[in-house]
Amino acid sequence: MTRVTAVILSYNRQDALRRQFLYYANKPVHLIFADGSDEDWGSGESGSIGEMTWEYIRISGTLTYLKRLEVAISKVRTEFMFFLDDEECVLWTGINKAISFLSVNPDHACAGGSAFTTEFSQRRLCLVPHYNEANKFSLTFNDSFQRFHHLFNSKRTKSCFYQVLRTVDVKIFAETVGNYSLGGKSRYVPELLLHGFLALCGKYEPGVYPFWIRNGGSQPDLDGESNEISVRDVAEIADLIYAAHRKRNLHDGRTCTDLTSKDLEESMSGLTKAKDGNSRELHSKGLIGRFKSSVNKIHMRSFRLLSVIAHLVFDLRPSLYEVVRPHGLWSFKKFAIENDPRRGGVYDDILSIEQVWANFPKGISVSDFDSEVLAVAKIP
Repeated sequence: MTRVTAVILSYNRQDALRRQFLYYANKPVHLIFADGSDEDWGSGESGSIGEMTWEYIRISGTLTYLKRLEVAISKVRTEFMFFLDDEECVLWTGINKAISFLSVNPDHACAGGSAFTTEFSQRRLCLVPHYNEANKFSLTFNDSFQRFHHLFNSKRTKSCFYQVLRTVDVKIFAETVGNYSLGGKSRYVPELLLHGFLALCGKYEPGVYPFWIRNGGSQPDLDGESNEISVRDVAEIADLIYAAHRKRNLHDGRTCTDLTSKDLEESMSGLTKAKDGNSRELHSKGLIGRFKSSVNKIHMRSFRLLSVIAHLVFDLRPSLYEVVRPHGLWSFKKFAIENDPRRGGVYDDILSIEQVWANFPKGISVSDFDSEVLAVAKIP
């Protein structure tokens, strides 16, 4: 198996960071934790569990994301890498399939498979198809600008961030964006930067295999962050993406295209259109606005009630639930059997992450670190 590196950028979720050891223990993976918390996590700077190795860096501050990314990427020594959310999981079997795909498809910038999202019933952790599953997103145009334009003008969901990536590309990207200030910027800027860069680098097409399990909640907005994207932000994002792509072309000896930063900026203009017009304001006032608001509230109450009923049936009569809603909630075991009916490596892989999350739903505290990690990993 090819050795790979996982870069985990986190803020104030140190218990979740320690939990990542349990699933990746003994695998040929190097974990780099890039923490923005105000205090050290108290579990050491580096170590190993079997074939797995790890190191921890901390650059405090809510807006140090890109600087932490740059420092972490500078430490990557493997050909392939992936970003990992501190509370989530990229399956080991999926990682190996993605690496195999990239190894024989040099025109692709990233690779990955299908994603599921966790939900909690009264009795157990369960899974639902990730919202992107119903609306597959891919970038398979041969022309780099076509891919870029499609990325920012398609209403489909983009999930390229947590794919397996080529380290050589990410290093150039990280060196370019590391000093960009996120003060007053949208929380989505890092994602937009990487997505745009990857679209110019190569193709993306999701594979049909279990890959990513989303778990936990999104980080709340932090001080200094915004959800709005200004025209100036778009121009700056376009400049950075253009600079990183140009560096990549020069690094690889590729001929630089006639593409300009202004071309990228114009292609991204849709990110600010909602703010430029008055349509949102018109719909939010008067009878139309009040009617839509009432309908939305009724819809949400109905949805919540149906969700409660569905979870009760799932817990009490799972066989009946599967008949009524075969594409609804799934147990981890059903998900594992569906994807690996012969109960091989994929089956074991899926159930192992369920065991970790079930046993340590809130992560591992610093006081329990040594005993819990070593016991679960079965290291003498």
